[in-house]
Amino acid sequence: MLMRSCSTARVCYTRQEESSQFNLRISSRDGWSLKSPVSTIVQWTYDRLGPQKFTDRHQHPLSIHERDLLDDRAFLGPATGMASKMATRLLLVAALACLSHAAFAGHHDPPHPLDRFLFESFAVVIDPTVSMTLNSTVQTTTSQNFLLTIKGGPGKAGDIVALYAPANADPNTVLFVKYILGSQIPGYVGTGAGTYTFTLLNLRTDSKFVMITSGLGSNLQAPNFTIIAQSPVITNSNVNQPTQGHLAVTQDPTTMLISWTTKNSAKPTAKWGLASGQYTGQSTATTQTYTKANICGAPANGTGYFDPGSLHTAAMTGLQPSTKYYYVYGSDADGYAQEAFFTTAPALGDQSLVKIIMSADMGQSQADGSNEPGADEKPSIAITNSIAAEIANGYTMNVHNGDLAYADGFLADWDNYYEQISKFTRYLPFMTVPGNHERDTYNSGDAFTFPGANDARGECGIVYSRRQSMPQQPGQSKSVMVSAGSWGLRLYYSFNYGPIHFLQYDSESPFGPGTVQRQWIENDLKSVDRSKTPWLLVGVHRMFYCDSSDYRSNDDGDQTMAARMRASLEDLFNEYKIDAMFFGHQHSYARTCPTYKNQCKPSKGEESTGALNTLNGNTTTVYYEPSAPIYFLIGNAGRAIGTADFLEDVQPAIFANFNLKYGYMRLQANATHLITEAVQSPAGYIMDAVTIVKNNETAPAAPSKHDLVQGVLSNLTRDALTQPLQLPGALSDLTSAIKG
Repeated sequence: MLMRSCSTARVCYTRQEESSQFNLRISSRDGWSLKSPVSTIVQWTYDRLGPQKFTDRHQHPLSIHERDLLDDRAFLGPATGMASKMATRLLLVAALACLSHAAFAGHHDPPHPLDRFLFESFAVVIDPTVSMTLNSTVQTTTSQNFLLTIKGGPGKAGDIVALYAPANADPNTVLFVKYILGSQIPGYVGTGAGTYTFTLLNLRTDSKFVMITSGLGSNLQAPNFTIIAQSPVITNSNVNQPTQGHLAVTQDPTTMLISWTTKNSAKPTAKWGLASGQYTGQSTATTQTYTKANICGAPANGTGYFDPGSLHTAAMTGLQPSTKYYYVYGSDADGYAQEAFFTTAPALGDQSLVKIIMSADMGQSQADGSNEPGADEKPSIAITNSIAAEIANGYTMNVHNGDLAYADGFLADWDNYYEQISKFTRYLPFMTVPGNHERDTYNSGDAFTFPGANDARGECGIVYSRRQSMPQQPGQSKSVMVSAGSWGLRLYYSFNYGPIHFLQYDSESPFGPGTVQRQWIENDLKSVDRSKTPWLLVGVHRMFYCDSSDYRSNDDGDQTMAARMRASLEDLFNEYKIDAMFFGHQHSYARTCPTYKNQCKPSKGEESTGALNTLNGNTTTVYYEPSAPIYFLIGNAGRAIGTADFLEDVQPAIFANFNLKYGYMRLQANATHLITEAVQSPAGYIMDAVTIVKNNETAPAAPSKHDLVQGVLSNLTRDALTQPLQLPGALSDLTSAIKG
C-alpha cells in the first residue's frame, strides 16, 4: 500500500509498504523540482553537519547563520545550481521533517504550532501608529485574563500577536510562549483594530505582547518577520505563587507526594490533616530544577527553552490507609495554594474496591484559543474536565501511560500542561510512564539508534523525570534518575494499590534480553504476592499489539516495536499470568480478546450481559478466568485522534473493539472482579465495557427471561431519569428480552 503525507511546507513524501522506502519530492514556484530517497538526503545532511549538529538539529537542523554558509550546489549539482539558498533551506528542513512525518505515520503526531517559526529571524521596527493597550499591567495570579486592544494594525490575516516571557527576551534567541493570528481576532482583518482576551498563566516572570508582520501565507518563501508594536510590560507581583500541583503515590501506602512550582520560594512546605483547615502534619519539600545544560538538544536547549523555576516535592507521611486527607502546599512567606484533598490507598492485603482512571496521549491546549490554528490537542480540555468530574464519583487515582504534554522541546508547554491537569492531579495521584514525546532523543541512551529518533525534540527524559516524582526501585538513586550526564534514566517502577499490583515499564528505554530493565521486570513479577494483590496489571506507552499499517523496518515502527516487545516479554508475562496491559501511542481506543501469540485464547466462560448506558448498543463482555491477558489501547485522551488511513486494511482478528473517538477509561477492582469502561468524552457514554472474573470455576448459567427483563428495566429506569437519549435503545433491549 502506498502512503502519502505532506508537511506544513508543502513537501510530500511517499512510502512503498513493501520496501519501506521513503521518497521526497520538493517543488518550487519557479518550476524546479527534486525527487530522491529521504535516506539519501538525510545522509547528505548528516555528512555536511556532522553527527552532533545533525542530532541537535533534527526538526531544527540549521540556524539562520549556518544555513547561509551552506553551498546548495554541493547537493543539487551544477544543473540546479540556480536554486536559491531558500531551496537548500527547504530541502534540509523537508528531509528532516520527513523523518518526523515517518515517525508519526502510525500515530498521527502533527507539527507543533511553534515549529513554523524555528528557522526565522525577527527584526524590530516599531511603528508608532500601531497601538497595543491592556486593561491591566499587573499579574497577581495564575490563569488571569487580560484584554488586549489593538488599533492601527496592518489588518492582515497573517499578522501575529505573540506573548514573550520574560518581557525582555531576545526574539532571535528565544521564541515567544504563544500566539494568535490576525484572522483569530474578531473584526481585525481589513480594519487593523480589534480586541482579544488572553489567559496568562503565572510563568514567574514579567511579559509583554508584540505584533509581528509576516509573509506567513506563503509556504515556499521565507516569511519576513518584523515586530512593529508592543504592549506595556505586564509585571508579575506574585512570582512565588504555588502552581501546577500534582500528587503521586509511593511504594509506601502511608506516604503521598505533592509536587508544585514557584520561582524561588524559600522553605516550601506541605501541611495536611483529617479535617478541612486543620493540619496536624507538616513537611519541608525538596527542590530541584533543570537548565539548558541539563538538556540534550534543540529546540529544548535553544529557542524552545523556558525557565522552569523551582520544582518542589514534599512527602506527606504517617498517613492511614483508605482515608481522606485535606492539604495545602506553598510557604509561610509567599502563601499557600487553595486547599485540596486526596484519599490514600488501601493497606496492602486490603482487597476492597478501588476506582481508577486510565489514560494516555493527552497533550494540552491554551484555554484562550492561542497556538491553535490546527487545534490538535483542544479535546484534551474537555477530557481534563471529564476526569475531574469523576472525583465526585469516588475515583482516587489516575494512571497515564505516556505522552503527557507534547511540549516537543517548547518547554513553556509543560507549565500549561500541569496547570490544565491540576483540576484533577491535586486530588488524584497522577502515575505515569514516559512516552516517545518525553524521552526519545537520538544518542541519549534510549531504545532507538537511528538519527531520526527525536520525538522529544531534545528533552531526552530530563524534563519529564524532574517534574514527575514516580516510585523508584532499590538501588535507583535520585542522582541517577535525573542525571543528564549518565543517561542512566530508569523510568520504570511498580507499586501496589489495593488489590492491584501495577508494573509500569518504559518502552523508550532498552528492554530486550540482558538489559537492566528486562531483568528488573522479571524480578518484579517474581516478587508479586497474588494472595495480597490478585490483579497484576502492566502499563507501558507503546503498543504491545496493534492495528496499524506502520510496518517500517526501523525500530520505531508500530508493528516492528510491538514485535520486539512481544519477543522479549510476552512469554514472561504469560508465565506470571498478568491480567491486562494498558498502553497508548496510537491515538484511539481498542481492546483485544484474551490474547497470546497473536491468537484469541479461551476463558472458563464468556458472555455478554445487559444493556450498557450507551448510545451505540454495546453490551458488557464478561470473561471468567481468561487464560491470557487482555490488551487495552487507551491513547485517545486528547491528542489528535487517529484515522482509518493508518489502520490495517483488514482488522486483526484479536481485536474485539476499536473506536476512533476521544475519551478515557474507568477501572474498578476488588478481590474477584475487574471492570473497565471506555468512556467517550465529552458526551459521557460508554464505548466498551469488560468484566474479568477470578476464582470462579464455571460461568453462571445463562440468565432467564425474567432476569433479562428485570435487568433491562433497571437500566431503563436509570436511563430515563438521567440520560433521555438512551431511552430508545433501552426500549429496544426490553422488547428483545420479552421476545426471548
